[in-house]
Formats: sequence, C-alpha cells, structure tokens
Amino acid sequence: MPFFTRNSRLAYPLLELYPLPSYSPQLQVSERFWKVLRRRATHNRLFPTMAQLTRTLRNSLCYDQTLKHRVLSVIQSSSKRTKSSAA
Repeated sequence: MPFFTRNSRLAYPLLELYPLPSYSPQLQVSERFWKVLRRRATHNRLFPTMAQLTRTLRNSLCYDQTLKHRVLSVIQSSSKRTKSSAA
C-alpha cells in the first residue's frame, strides 16, 4: 500500500484496510454498488482534500438512502447476472 503511509493511518484512525482476494463472488453486489457510487460521485473529479472526498461520498450515500428502490435494483440486477452466469 504505497499510497497509505504510516502517517496517513495515524491521521485517519477510523479507516480500516482489508486485503481482499482477487476474485470474490460474494463481493459482487458491493462491487456493483461501488461502481455506481464511484461513477456518480467521484468519476473524473479531483478532490484536493480527503475531507472533500469524504463529504462527496457521504452526500452520495445519503442520496442513495432516499432512493432505496435504486439500491435494490443494483443489487437485484447483480444477483440476476450471477444466477444466469451460473446456469
């Protein structure tokens, strides 16, 4: 993790990093949701500070909470794709 130095971890103690396997079928739902979130909130934007990035992501997540049907559609479309690829 060259981006995250020891000082970064000290500055953001609530941030936890977990190594993930290269392929995790159980994470496909979260990956699909992250793709939608990233496209809407952070894609092709520069955030000068970590606070601005955090605020943008938090605002986008709060917006998603008001549109639960959209989140469900992302999750369900992912599970449909998984079931059809397994068949």
